[in-house]
Amino acid sequence: FDLKGSTLLTVTPQDTVSLTITLDEQDIAKVSTGMEAEVKAEALRGRSFEAVVTKVGTSGTNSGGSSKFTVELEMPGDADVLDGMSATAEIPLYTRKDVLTIPVKALVEDGARTFVNTALDSKTGEPTAPVAVETGLSDGETVEILSGLKLGDTYYYSYYDILELDTKAEAKFGF
Repeated sequence: FDLKGSTLLTVTPQDTVSLTITLDEQDIAKVSTGMEAEVKAEALRGRSFEAVVTKVGTSGTNSGGSSKFTVELEMPGDADVLDGMSATAEIPLYTRKDVLTIPVKALVEDGARTFVNTALDSKTGEPTAPVAVETGLSDGETVEILSGLKLGDTYYYSYYDILELDTKAEAKFGF
């Protein structure tokens, strides 16, 4: 009796979808099963899906001088999510509530110090009047401000040569 042959059919359950991601050795110790993640599929721009960590790899693979570990995520099935789609996942490692946040791109770094511009030059229209700030946690897009600004302060920044004005610093819930 010989079991060799061709695969005629593969059945994939549609009630859940699995995703395997790779984490750097700096972050793997902070991740555990049961943690929540947000998944975004490249082909489904503007949509995100809630997932849960189901397995954390314990053996890394060296890649460029640092070890990488696999983490498996599971999320509810969705008709638009197809097997083999490219996706990214964010796993919040820390959570802070009721914190003052601003966009990371509003920060100005000068050596070991960080500033935020709080005025505009009346002649050039360029952001000016830097105020030193102390930053906290960041998700890569927003950053927590520990000191230097307070709720309601105005700040200015240029981004891709287009001036963006944010009129008020805001408190974020669930940052």
